[in-house]
Amino acid sequence: MSFESKYLIRWGIPGWVFIFWVFIGMVFINGYNPLKLNVTDTTEALTLIISFAAIGIPVGYIFHQLSFGLLWVFQLSTDSVKMIPNVGENYPKDNFKYEFDEKWLEKLFSWINKVIITKKHKSYFHLESVWHIMLMEQNEEVRTYLEGRYRHILGTIYGLGALTMSTFCSFFLSVYIISVLLVENSIIYFILVIIQFFIFIASAINYMYFSFNLRAFQAKMLQKYLPPIPANEQTTTEISPSSGS
Repeated sequence: MSFESKYLIRWGIPGWVFIFWVFIGMVFINGYNPLKLNVTDTTEALTLIISFAAIGIPVGYIFHQLSFGLLWVFQLSTDSVKMIPNVGENYPKDNFKYEFDEKWLEKLFSWINKVIITKKHKSYFHLESVWHIMLMEQNEEVRTYLEGRYRHILGTIYGLGALTMSTFCSFFLSVYIISVLLVENSIIYFILVIIQFFIFIASAINYMYFSFNLRAFQAKMLQKYLPPIPANEQTTTEISPSSGS
């Protein structure tokens, strides 16, 4: 699969799911029975499907960005801190100074960076750097396997995060439709809303599962492949698992 098709599908799925549920809601709002819809104009129907498919990609990309900001940035970096003590005594201390030359305008808004990038995030940045340095020191066979496994789990997390965000938004939109906009109560639509809810729950559970799986995988592989460091160097991390941001 090419780069373009892989990412188009990853971004498209959450967008198509959201548009599908919006379309179903509009059908019921307008009083149509989806089981009795009869599309007589094939060209019009095909054009509508193509339009929905095209719109779903940028919509899905937006959900991807929202999920990355809300789920990855504020949740996964904390998980990495919890995994670090499991790596062992070979895990190096983060001695990098997060100080850069800034222009006056950048200094003016530097407080935003201090709010967004916490010590936990810096701990995650360090974990990623240690991970990639470890990969570069392995032979081609080991490196190829570790990179492939890491890429697969990470891609799955991104996809599930966007799908979770998509189903979350579509579910609450459907609840609004059935509570406010739907004139006549529909058993069929109520059942569909319940199905939406279970899809959202399943996506969220799978997201959390693969997120933990990735951190456990990294911790175990670092424990196995990190070389010993000199005894006179400090090997403890600056953050304990129970500390705050």
